[in-house]
Amino acid sequence: MMRRIIKSAIHKNRLAGLLYDNYSLRTVVFAYGALGVNAFLALTKGAAGWYFGSDWLSTLAMYYLLLCVIRFTLLRANRKVTALTDQAARMRKEWKACRVCGEVFMGMTVILMGIVVLITAEGFTFAYDGLLIYAVAAYDFFCLTKAIIYMGKNRKNHTPLIVAIKSVNLAAALVSILSLQTAMFAAFGSDMETVVQTRMNLATGAAVCMMIFLFGFFMAVHSKKQMKALITGKTNREAYP
Repeated sequence: MMRRIIKSAIHKNRLAGLLYDNYSLRTVVFAYGALGVNAFLALTKGAAGWYFGSDWLSTLAMYYLLLCVIRFTLLRANRKVTALTDQAARMRKEWKACRVCGEVFMGMTVILMGIVVLITAEGFTFAYDGLLIYAVAAYDFFCLTKAIIYMGKNRKNHTPLIVAIKSVNLAAALVSILSLQTAMFAAFGSDMETVVQTRMNLATGAAVCMMIFLFGFFMAVHSKKQMKALITGKTNREAYP
């Protein structure tokens, strides 16, 4: 009953009702919002890194910049796809954007390795004041859980572009878990030896880098295979990255 009440309240607004009913549209709209946030973070951290001469802030700025590149590429392709009427041309454009997304993912691994090195070797960390760390932890785990559930259950129900956009969310959630771990150590790890913290950060960072690299590799390879299949006419509509 509560769900029906909420749904009825949402549909009183035409735009809100449209977003509620159309999953693909909702994903694209939220992706534009995420692009704006990433662009703001890349700009501010890049400016601060240049002003203070900070390798830490500059590396973070590069990470957010690559997220902007991926999201902009996918959203630009989505806008172009909507103007196409030929199904083969639409799919070709979508798979091409997915391939670029996978290639940038692999390049992003270098930046992430730099972040891990700065954390483990130089002692840089993320920090959140007061109760904010609990809110950040809840949000990060919610995003990660939601992204994993989508990739496991719902990805075959949507187009390659929508799946790729959700894949970016999963990659960002994995990096957020690494940043959350360092913040947890900074806030509650006073009784833990520094060597243990360093080893755990190194293990988590290596796992995140490996997963994102493999994720990007398989996405790029699979997208290239699908593009070739479109040329030969042997498409596999169910096979998403």
